[in-house]
Amino acid sequence: MRVTAVTLHVSRFTAVIANSPEICYFPIMEYLLTFGSAHAALKAESVLKEAGLKFKLLPAPKPLSALCDLVILAGDNIESALDTLKAKRIKPKAVYKRTGDDYERL
Repeated sequence: MRVTAVTLHVSRFTAVIANSPEICYFPIMEYLLTFGSAHAALKAESVLKEAGLKFKLLPAPKPLSALCDLVILAGDNIESALDTLKAKRIKPKAVYKRTGDDYERL
């Protein structure tokens, strides 16, 4: 079988290559940025959007909800997001790595 184009479909833990009988499993790292207030999270959202970075502004997951109301899900581009925020003098209160249902503070 000859494949001329490859299409990659990615979910949180699975990548499926079209026209291939194989499924590759690998965890996609997700990083969450927490802030001291909703105002700070919204400011960070504005800066990241202006920089053209991919991210999601989400309600804080239950294990982190005591720390903040909103979080930014930065996916794998955490370093770019942190550098961009640092340039605008916005510092997250904490950074967490999400693995499954667990959150590890970095």
